[in-house]
Amino acid sequence: MTIHGLDARALFDSVLCHSRGYSMGSLWQSLNVDVSTLDVSFEVCTELFILFLREQMSAGAMRLALNGTFLTGSIDEQLALLQRLWPSADSGGEDEMYFWFLAEAPAGVVWIDPDGVETWT
Repeated sequence: MTIHGLDARALFDSVLCHSRGYSMGSLWQSLNVDVSTLDVSFEVCTELFILFLREQMSAGAMRLALNGTFLTGSIDEQLALLQRLWPSADSGGEDEMYFWFLAEAPAGVVWIDPDGVETWT
C-alpha cells in the first residue's frame, strides 16, 4: 500500500512492532519517528495515522474508548470525531501534540488481543 509515495504497509508494521499495546500518543510518536528522515508534512502524517487506526479497528485489533467506555458508532464515525477535534499543523509543536493526546483527545486506544483480552491505555 503506497500513500503519498510512502510504503504505508512498512510504516504500519513498524508502528505495530514498536508500539503495540501502547497509548495513542505513543503510536503517533512511533509513526513520526519512522517518517522523521522523510519529507512528510503534518497533514500526511495525520492521514497515515488515521489510516493506521482504521486498519487496526477494522481488523478488530483496536477500539477507541473514553473514561472506561467504548465509543459508539461506526469506525468511520469514530474516526470522524477524532479528525474533527484533531489539532491543526499550526497549533503548536511536538509538546502541544502530546498534551492534546493526554488532555484533549476525544478517545484513547484499547488494544484487543486475538483471544479477546483488552489492554486499556
